[in-house]
Amino acid sequence: AAVNHGNSGGPLVDRQGRVIGVNAQIADSGVDANVGVAFAIPVDASTVRVIDQLKGTGRVSHAWLGISGGTVDDRIASAGGLKADHGVLVVGLAQGGPAQEAGLRGGSRAVRSEGSDYCVGGDIITSIAGTEVDSMSELQDTLESTGPGKTVTIRVVRSDGSTADLEATLSSQPSTAPQVTSAC
Repeated sequence: AAVNHGNSGGPLVDRQGRVIGVNAQIADSGVDANVGVAFAIPVDASTVRVIDQLKGTGRVSHAWLGISGGTVDDRIASAGGLKADHGVLVVGLAQGGPAQEAGLRGGSRAVRSEGSDYCVGGDIITSIAGTEVDSMSELQDTLESTGPGKTVTIRVVRSDGSTADLEATLSSQPSTAPQVTSAC
C-alpha cells in the first residue's frame, strides 16, 4: 500500500486489519509523491511494552545493568587470551549499578592488536535470564524484554576460565549517563 508524505506515525496494517508496524518515513526522490519505497517500525513485544508504558504512566523505563562492554570476536579473544570465544566482554562497571552489586568484574588490563586497544580481563557474559548472548545487541535485547525490577541470573566466564552464575536485580536506566570505570 502507498505511504505518502504526512503518514509518518500512522499504523501499518495487514490484510486482516492488525497493526503490524508504525509508518516511519518514505524514500525521497525529490518529488512530493510516493516513489514506492517506505519504511516502518515493526510492532513486536518490546514495542507493545513501550506503548503500554506510555499509555499507563506517560514515561518509558528501560532495564539497565550498568556495564560498558563489547562483543567478543575472534580478534579480541585471541589478543586478550580470553577463555570464551563468544559473549559480551565487561569492560567497565557503573558505581553502585546492578552489575557491580551482583559481583561482575570489569576489565583489568589493556592489550593492543592490529592497531586497536582493548580492555580485557573482565567477565564475559554468556547468558542472562536463561538466554544465551553472543553480542552486545543480544544482551540489550534481552534486557529490554526483561524489564527493570526483575532479578536475573547472569552466567559469566571469569578471566581464569571458571564460570559463575550471579544474581542481579535490573534497575531503570538513569536519565543521565553514570560514570563507568575500569582498571584499564
